Amino acid sequence: MKIPNTLSEFTQKYYYKTELIKLCRQYKLPTKGTKAELNLYITKYLKGVPSSKIKLIRNNRNRHPLQYSEINLDTKLINSGFCFNNAARQWFANYFGVEKFSFSKKMAIIKRKAEAEHDTEITVGDLIHQMES
Repeated sequence: MKIPNTLSEFTQKYYYKTELIKLCRQYKLPTKGTKAELNLYITKYLKGVPSSKIKLIRNNRNRHPLQYSEINLDTKLINSGFCFNNAARQWFANYFGVEKFSFSKKMAIIKRKAEAEHDTEITVGDLIHQMES
């Protein structure tokens, strides 16, 4: 894989997440996160921001995944410990009155967009509203 030296070179090619992780390692950037986050780290670096100044966007290491009883309509999607796990699946199943609930691609897109935009105000209730519209 050719290592891009300019932002123009970087934006002219499509990269898989595994390739973005390799580039981040070579540039000494954070390697955790979504493709959008990894792209952002590399873009900042190629715009001249020193790698030492580029920090992990979200740090959930200190957060435990929320349990069923901790989830409600006001639960923040970002920086709360909320994730699409079995507790959330059960909560959504009960909320919608269904036996089985599957997370949708649209839900993942909404959550990732909130992460990329650092939208710390979006809640589970907002997620449901956006899913239904």
